[in-house]
Amino acid sequence: MFLLFFTSAGLGLARPAFALPPGPGCAGAVCPIGITLALLISAASLLLLVIMASRLARLKTLLSQAEHRAVAQASKYQSIFQNAGEGIFLSTPEGVLIEVNPAFVKTFGCKNLDALMQWAGIDLRLAYKKESDRASMVEQARRQGGYTGQDVRMVRADGREFWARLSVTLHIDQNSGRELLLGVLQDVTAQRLSMLDLEYRATRDALTRLPNRYLFMDRLNKTLSKAKRHGRLVGVLFIDLNDFKGVNDVHGHLAGDRVLQQVGERILHRTRASDTSARIGGDEFAMILDQVQDKEAAAAVAETVGEIISQPYVVDEKECRLGASIGVCIYPTDGEDAQTLLSLADRAMYRAKSQGRRFCFCSELAEACEAAEETALGTLEFGENRGKGKCVTGDMGNSLDRGHR
Repeated sequence: MFLLFFTSAGLGLARPAFALPPGPGCAGAVCPIGITLALLISAASLLLLVIMASRLARLKTLLSQAEHRAVAQASKYQSIFQNAGEGIFLSTPEGVLIEVNPAFVKTFGCKNLDALMQWAGIDLRLAYKKESDRASMVEQARRQGGYTGQDVRMVRADGREFWARLSVTLHIDQNSGRELLLGVLQDVTAQRLSMLDLEYRATRDALTRLPNRYLFMDRLNKTLSKAKRHGRLVGVLFIDLNDFKGVNDVHGHLAGDRVLQQVGERILHRTRASDTSARIGGDEFAMILDQVQDKEAAAAVAETVGEIISQPYVVDEKECRLGASIGVCIYPTDGEDAQTLLSLADRAMYRAKSQGRRFCFCSELAEACEAAEETALGTLEFGENRGKGKCVTGDMGNSLDRGHR
């Protein structure tokens, strides 16, 4: 390799510190081949320096652009974090808050971060109505890597409860290796209340606010399932108002509605917390007697309900009276499914109405049927008319005019 030097004259090339030995014909002078090689090497070195300088400048530009992009991206994410409508937080699985955004602070009813710190400090566990909800969230996040779209009850700084939709992702910090939870929190109290209101309206009678037929049957099915598991008795009462049509005819339908409301209140007053009372038709009500002790206990309830319904009603300073006919069924003696029990109680109610009685057990239907069959067989001639006296066990009340109850 040759050592090259440049003079102060600029591009003038000084004599090399050493050169190739003179060849034939050089006569002791510097060989032209050496000069040519020196020039080529000098040019190549210069070109290499230019290329390296260009690449360094390009790398510096790229690094600067990447730095600017990173700063812009961080600024963008910080803006999203600060201005998001949902609460965003970073915490440990143990509930220690690391970072929160303004929406998170506002969700908990605090004016600023300092107010939040004064209330809960850095302990997110205080924000949960039930610690078990937070523990369940952490467990699912660890097991599945996240916890998405679950509604939990939380508590604001002033003690008011609210519903929050929570989504959490589990992250592992690359520097420390510890677990971190990145969560998004949204107040969905209004949506939950709206949903509950719609559910209430769909399952409640609009006039009396008692459960309607749909909710009654749902609860009866659940009560029967529980009774089957534990070997308990369940009573079903079908209640029909007597002479209600007369109230509408004499006092008007508005007065009739008020009477129905009072009937509902009286029945509800007699209903235990474990029982259910419902309005299942125009002037028809029903009751579920959960864990009824025996047939006599069900009869006592029917007698009491019939008595309170028969008390006078005052509407617009006018007094009116009603009666009640009640059919009673007992699970599992009389039936094992909800529809069968309600139908049999309905038939027993018609029997009570036709006989002018306050209540009737559906078991009396079978007894009456057997008695009627025996009477019919005793009066029929053996042979020709044999078998024509069987009792029909259909809906005995369908032949009655419901409009004259």
